[in-house]
Amino acid sequence: MNTIKNELDDINLEIIYDFFDEDYYSLAKEVCAEIGVQNVYDSTFGGKRCDLKNRFFITRNNSNKFLKLADYINEKCNLDNNLMRLEICNDTDGFWLKQHNDHPERLYSYVIYVDGNGPGTTFVKDDKKINIDWELNKALYFKTNGFQTYEKSNLSHGVDKIKFFGIRSTIIATFTDEKIWKNLNTCYI
Repeated sequence: MNTIKNELDDINLEIIYDFFDEDYYSLAKEVCAEIGVQNVYDSTFGGKRCDLKNRFFITRNNSNKFLKLADYINEKCNLDNNLMRLEICNDTDGFWLKQHNDHPERLYSYVIYVDGNGPGTTFVKDDKKINIDWELNKALYFKTNGFQTYEKSNLSHGVDKIKFFGIRSTIIATFTDEKIWKNLNTCYI
């Protein structure tokens, strides 16, 4: 795994290049393509994933191909044997994410850029914006900072609202403690 710390290493952000090996990168792209676009981002979309009606999570009920990918990600990312929630996101033009904190129940997250193109992720620390560019097979690893989702904090992240073409495929791996996470049905246990 090729990792670097960027200029925001004080926020526990790590950028990982070549996250997947060649075979698993092909599998990740295949899984994302199979899921397809689940949501429409029109003028009513308010920049919150939780408001989307058709989110797709890999659980133990999925096919072997999905489970193989989930096992790989879990083994590569989960050093503390925490509960993993794995979401496949295929976003199209009109998608953006309001600046937010991850729920404090989330211990850490990986955002993996799988296929297509689109805006990267923007972190805001003390009103300073740092844009992490979109690059295929790159992952962002970061820890939560204890604030509620949209509570004002000195650090937040989101996706800027810019026009892009095609599909922006990402996999979001979130790790939490099963004793405090409420939506166990969305997790890969």
